[in-house]
Amino acid sequence: MPELSLTATREGAPCGLGDPGFAGAVCAPGFRCARLEDDELGACFAEETLGAPCEYGTMVPNARPSRDRIEGLARRACGPSQTCDTNFQGFPEGSCSASCRTKIDGSSCADFLDVDGFQNCLRSRGSFEGCARSFVFPARLASCDDEHACRQDYVCARTRDAGAGACLPPYFVFQLRLDAYPIRN
Repeated sequence: MPELSLTATREGAPCGLGDPGFAGAVCAPGFRCARLEDDELGACFAEETLGAPCEYGTMVPNARPSRDRIEGLARRACGPSQTCDTNFQGFPEGSCSASCRTKIDGSSCADFLDVDGFQNCLRSRGSFEGCARSFVFPARLASCDDEHACRQDYVCARTRDAGAGACLPPYFVFQLRLDAYPIRN
């Protein structure tokens, strides 16, 4: 089998993590190779960039997948004016994000939903509009479009910005159930 030879010059491009077959897949200067869900093939990220992984650990599987856990968590710094959205918050391997008030090239502003807070608000007979005001918040994320893909474990979701999307974990797209809530007449 021929060895893969590739010098990655863009975010999310593949890179080798030690397997001899991927030894030629390297990141260009200014990028680092980050392990995501695969132990042999990672992805290249510029240091301290929006959307880059920022929380690492080892996934420990369980016979009951709902009890899988991450051990040995370590953090990598995000860029100036950025924070790390963690595994606990639903961002696998963490993801650097920022406030929508911060302007960052290659980013989009997207609305996020605090699902638990929103659903509890609806269950306690709050109005949809009131619950949305309290539990939907904007966040600046890595942008994506036809020319710029998201990292391999994220999807590109439409935003309010024409022609621009935002990279987020795939299960954030369909996370809300609207059945069994009290409806006021």
